[in-house]
Amino acid sequence: KEIQCEQKLGHDPTEDARAALELAQFFIEQGPAKVAELNLEMLLTTERLAEVSQNKAALQSQRCRVQKQLNEPPRLSKPCFLDCLQVTGEKPLLLSRQELDSSGLCQSNLSTSNKQILQRALEDVPLSTFSIVQFSLGPEYAASHPLADLCAKVRSKLTDMLTIYAGPFEESFCLKSVQKEFGRCGPIQALTVVTETYQPYVCVQYKVLEAAQLAVESLNGAEVAGSCIKVQRPVTAAMLDCDVLIKELEVDVENEGVIYVAGLKKSLTETDLQEEFSQLKDLETLFLPKDHQSGRHRNCCFLKFQSPQSAVDALEFINGWTMKGSRLRSRNALAAGHLWRWIWLMNRSNEKQGGNVLHEKVEQPADSEQDLRKKVKKLDNHIKKLYRSLQNNTLCVVLFPGVN
Repeated sequence: KEIQCEQKLGHDPTEDARAALELAQFFIEQGPAKVAELNLEMLLTTERLAEVSQNKAALQSQRCRVQKQLNEPPRLSKPCFLDCLQVTGEKPLLLSRQELDSSGLCQSNLSTSNKQILQRALEDVPLSTFSIVQFSLGPEYAASHPLADLCAKVRSKLTDMLTIYAGPFEESFCLKSVQKEFGRCGPIQALTVVTETYQPYVCVQYKVLEAAQLAVESLNGAEVAGSCIKVQRPVTAAMLDCDVLIKELEVDVENEGVIYVAGLKKSLTETDLQEEFSQLKDLETLFLPKDHQSGRHRNCCFLKFQSPQSAVDALEFINGWTMKGSRLRSRNALAAGHLWRWIWLMNRSNEKQGGNVLHEKVEQPADSEQDLRKKVKKLDNHIKKLYRSLQNNTLCVVLFPGVN
């Protein structure tokens, strides 16, 4: 607190007394709790550092012996999350149908069905500091072909939703200008020219769903590269309900108060963006997705506001806004960031196996697949009930189901 008076050489006694009184009142109100909090933090940090130091020393000593035998440089491994929780004195609650090899690090509570897991979760999760709730389809679906086929179809449908076709263009159109215009809507995964038609068209596959939707909304009927073009998604059986899915995603609770902004210059840092967007009312969080390979941010970001109305006001303000010479485009968010991380991992896994994400045949569901769809839908309902029952200020980590 500044108590030096600029107009005088010394201190102002009245100002000094007022500041001292305010300081005393502050310590009386908040001092004891703050001191206790700092002492606990210091004690916890000391214990944690001592534990980590001992483990690291023992681990390093053991590794040095092994590495000397292998004649390789030592490598550091990532600590186990459950071990880190144990250092803090926390023992997570595990609700599952399977026994987890956690060496006593969890309070295991095995159940016979997903419904029973949900019932126990609704009762026990609010009483536990940290909980792990594991739903599963059962051992009969662990490595089944219907599950793999269903994942492939979901991946294929998402890829179709990320893809748009634009045209027709003139024979001698400039591809770079087309790429630049569509790149203003968001990061592009791939861009190819379709020459099987009477006039050339362009197929653009985006990395995020918001970018594809923004391209359809803002560039359909616009003039690009000297041609008035039509922008649409591929017409397939799986895409017949695309508009319905988009509307459902827009009103999803996960996207409440969140907007997508594209057209950012890659030279802008996160600090620059925080400074530029600070004039927006009730801005809570800025999320800047980064490329998994290069580590550089893409030309888009997500802004979360304290209320849906603040997000609506920000949309009106941002659309058409020019930042550092680049015109911004924005719309409501459609999907959380972990969805795109999952898609990226699935696509990467599929590429390693030699698969093609863009062109997969969609067959009529067999009886076993229909049964699987019903079970997955039940899982969705369980997760939805659990998610809606969570208390305020809950850190919620959402994981997509995997094979193991």
